[in-house]
Amino acid sequence: MEKRIDKLSAIVTAVSAPSSAPQPTLPPVSIVPSQLGEVVQRTPTPAPAVSSAPTPTPAPAPPPPPLPVSKPPILPNPGSTPESALSFWESLNDTISGVGRLDPVIRSIGVIHMQHLLETYRVMAEYFPFVMLPKKSFCQDIIQQRPMLMFAVLTAASSDSALLQLTLSREFRKVIMVKLMNGEKSLDLLQGLLVFVAWHHHYMDAQAISINLLLQICVGLASDLGLDYLPPAGKSMLQKDDSREREGKRAYLGCYYLATNLGLLDSGRARSMSYSNTHRAYASELASTWEHRSDAILPILIDTCQFTEDIEETFRDQLEPALVTKAQLRRLGEKWDQMRIASKAQATDYSKQVKESLLLR
Repeated sequence: MEKRIDKLSAIVTAVSAPSSAPQPTLPPVSIVPSQLGEVVQRTPTPAPAVSSAPTPTPAPAPPPPPLPVSKPPILPNPGSTPESALSFWESLNDTISGVGRLDPVIRSIGVIHMQHLLETYRVMAEYFPFVMLPKKSFCQDIIQQRPMLMFAVLTAASSDSALLQLTLSREFRKVIMVKLMNGEKSLDLLQGLLVFVAWHHHYMDAQAISINLLLQICVGLASDLGLDYLPPAGKSMLQKDDSREREGKRAYLGCYYLATNLGLLDSGRARSMSYSNTHRAYASELASTWEHRSDAILPILIDTCQFTEDIEETFRDQLEPALVTKAQLRRLGEKWDQMRIASKAQATDYSKQVKESLLLR
């Protein structure tokens, strides 16, 4: 038992005695995988020597100064272009290059097809008699002399093919915007815009430029062309082509006609053109000249537009009374038409009766 006790005592003494072997230290910062990219390297701190005398506690070392934060430059280096800028310029390049390339669907329209659409528009022009085609004009002549009017005619007259008409309307907007931004001003451009706006309900696009904005462009273009004052027929000393002057006068009346009709759809919007004595003079002159059959109804159309504008101005600040009055005017107008038709029938019957009575006598 004494021998076993001595062995246990020796084992306890060996375990509790301090070891003189050096203790392992932490690896230096320079070999840690996450810090290999840093410039500053740290050296390991050597293990303190074992001594029986107490050593003073060293003062804590000051923390290392923080690394300077690099601020992004105001402008990138000339040699490096970010990917976002490349995509930005590419998108702009695609936008402007797409204007010069028309849709392949349009290129499939041949001259025979164009001539057919041209004849279709001649019938349609009776319902919008402000842009009339020359009576003896062929497709090739209009293409050469009035390209934008031809473009608009093809768009308005192609209602039998929805895909073709939508494609034409989309490409027409592109071309017309480029020409306007380039500062082009011509009667051909104005006539094309008027035809496009007049028949827009067939190819209306809510995502495209609004029709009211296109109409304001028409009014501004007509003013820039000086169509708001043209001398009467036979009194122009500068322009000898009276036919072109009459076309300009019709176009000016067309601006007023469209402004009135589009204003009925949105009464709260300011009118882009108001009635003036110039409209009455142009309409009367065109009716007396009677170049086209539809010129005879121009004074009636202008009078109707002026009457509508008068009603709007009268009841502009009284919305509900205006609606009630318009409803009453519509009802009275219908009643007046019925009375007029009935009175004509009665007058015819009365005249027959008078003649029969005279014969009997």
